[in-house]
Amino acid sequence: YIIHQLIEKDRKPFLLNNADVNIEKDTSHHRIRFTRTDGKELEALFTPGSILPIVSLLNRATKSTIEQGIFSLNSEHIEEYLSSSSQLVDVLIKMKEMYTEAKVR
Repeated sequence: YIIHQLIEKDRKPFLLNNADVNIEKDTSHHRIRFTRTDGKELEALFTPGSILPIVSLLNRATKSTIEQGIFSLNSEHIEEYLSSSSQLVDVLIKMKEMYTEAKVR
């Protein structure tokens, strides 16, 4: 039975259904919880520095799947993504400018 489960897991990876985050004020570590379509969950800690490369990877993967795959996107999800992405870009640009200014001084 266990071998059968491992073989199935290898052949058919699970799909993610949802992700939730818990951001706590005045701390550098935050929680993220992924929920699979079968209801199982994976919870982990992250920092802004550790999650940024993952977000970049997911952005590249999303771009590739849209260009190469079969997909169906909800227009509301597209708008939400565009809004949150532009907000993140604004924050990162401000941080970069502050870092550059501090370095010059």
